[in-house]
Amino acid sequence: MQSLVRPGMCAGLCCLLWAITGLGSVANNSVAVPPNYNSFQPPAVGASYTDPVFGTPIGRITNAPATPNALGRGNLSWIQPEYSTASPFNADNSRLILIFESYFGLFDGQDRFLGALPGEINASSEPRWSRLDPTVLFYHAGNQLKFYDVAKRTGWAIHTFTEYSTIDGAGEMDISRDGGHLVLVGNGRYVFIYDINADSTSPAFDTAGHNFDSVYIASNNYVTVSWTQSGTGRYRGIELFDNNMNFVRQLTEGGGHMHMSQDLNGDPVLIWTDSNAPRSKCGGNAIVKVRLSDGQQTCLLSLDWSLAVHISAADSVWAFVSTYAPSDLDPATPAWAPYTNELLQIKLHGSEVRRLAHHRSRPLDRYNYQPKISVSRDGSRFVFNSNYDLQAIAGYPAGYADTYLVITPTTVPVGVLSGAAQVSAAVNGASFVPQGPISPALISSIFGANLAPASVSAQSVPLPTTLAGVTVRINDIAAPLFYVSPAQINLQIPWEVAGQTQVSVTVTVNGFTAAAWRGTLAPATPGILSINQQGGGQGAILMANTGTLAAAAGSLPGARPAQRGEYISIFCTGLGPVANQPASGAAAQGAPLSMTVTTPVVTIGGVPAVVSYSGLAPGFVGLYQVNAQVPANSPVGAAVPVVVSLGGVASNVVTIGVQ
Repeated sequence: MQSLVRPGMCAGLCCLLWAITGLGSVANNSVAVPPNYNSFQPPAVGASYTDPVFGTPIGRITNAPATPNALGRGNLSWIQPEYSTASPFNADNSRLILIFESYFGLFDGQDRFLGALPGEINASSEPRWSRLDPTVLFYHAGNQLKFYDVAKRTGWAIHTFTEYSTIDGAGEMDISRDGGHLVLVGNGRYVFIYDINADSTSPAFDTAGHNFDSVYIASNNYVTVSWTQSGTGRYRGIELFDNNMNFVRQLTEGGGHMHMSQDLNGDPVLIWTDSNAPRSKCGGNAIVKVRLSDGQQTCLLSLDWSLAVHISAADSVWAFVSTYAPSDLDPATPAWAPYTNELLQIKLHGSEVRRLAHHRSRPLDRYNYQPKISVSRDGSRFVFNSNYDLQAIAGYPAGYADTYLVITPTTVPVGVLSGAAQVSAAVNGASFVPQGPISPALISSIFGANLAPASVSAQSVPLPTTLAGVTVRINDIAAPLFYVSPAQINLQIPWEVAGQTQVSVTVTVNGFTAAAWRGTLAPATPGILSINQQGGGQGAILMANTGTLAAAAGSLPGARPAQRGEYISIFCTGLGPVANQPASGAAAQGAPLSMTVTTPVVTIGGVPAVVSYSGLAPGFVGLYQVNAQVPANSPVGAAVPVVVSLGGVASNVVTIGVQ
């Protein structure tokens, strides 16, 4: 037997397989590059421009370097929203507040500056707009909760928490959906709920020396605590507490940027990035919806690991996400992944992702550059901060940032996934024969529309059965997924459908299932992989025990034609049952080998070839390897046809070079 191509010897094959299946890298077919990235300058305050890629109008609210510091220290370096989860907009969106380095400025809801708020209302006091009165802000100072009327310019203490020396909201909290409750922390340790209307407090939960990052209050007035430690068990990840601060459950195994919202059916939900979770059903660095009632997670959007995010959710329907690359990526390079440095609007049931704009903020300082998107509670508008690279372009001060306003589009802009998924075909992923049968273990491609919210690839094996919120079921068995995108899904047909003759394929995207596609199943459906990924031309065929393609010299880098009598390795799929069968989605082992039950027939230039091995390729999922000897009487040439047949079923025709 000729030895197999071993994992360390198949660099060319690995690249080819990854290109075909999407395994190992995120597909870049949805990359959006901002033009004039190193020279674009935003308009003056009060003016707007239209994002050149996505078509969203963006208005400028502030100009920090031209704004005198009210504290008498020259002009400002930056003006921005306090944080993504603290909505700067009041109850009717007629006013908004922004932080001027250390104090807050009041605006009319657009770009007209109305004046600075009192110095006691600063970043440390966490001002939050009332949901009931558009002129009222709540904030804290020392151990008091206070009230300030921005119209009357008056305020007073609402409650003094005498049991504590200080209270705060841990930096990220907002007022509850009903407008009557706040989650607060006494002395940096005791977490409790304050009922504004009843002027009463819940029992306090003692964090007992366990470090935590944030506290939030949900629409049902339950509370989450995000612990700094990840993993399973108490005081790790994000935990849920009821309105008496009794522990309910762990929601996630890791903290991360997040915000509370309410699902379209009224369920309280957490919108969260799973980048800090040791385990996640969404694969990591995804935007995830977590249902509070049972912890169920729904994948909304997967992002490249080069990206970080801020999340701001409206009261219902929409979540808003700003992505940013902590390293200063060049849009002209492959490092610029889909969704890089974008402002996104994501529907909570996952059916729609709107790509609104590039924020153009560059990592020129440690924090201010981060685009903290912050949405109004009704989701009709949001603000974000950006430096637009003006430190480099125009000599602006270090730490510079200004704030911009977007009125949420009412029509669907460029970059949207909308509508129910539709499956039009499921085919052999090597031959792409239309309307042909499929078979167990086959690498298959599904084509259609709205099949996924994004282009995302599996990053490891065993392959996941859910990717970017997408699940495909073959005769009600979840299929392992190589790659998902709006128009194509690459997967492995589960081994478990062996023996069946009919197939039903359903695609579920974030809980919504498309109508089933129906076809036929066969025991084997041979297909040879091709370099052009279209089922013809030069085959994915190597000189045995090398990474060299058996192709005409000069036709491809490093290629050479096979000699008569040499052995070649043909890479294909759909060769049917094997001994030592691996699990669906799992890679084949090198010992013991998984050899096909039936040896295929190989012809090279129409001449039968001696087959020395036929089985799964070690280290790969659903990939078969057939080692064959080029016949002594084979035709020669740059494009000699190769066919693999099994059980009377012939593969697609590919070619090799023979001399």
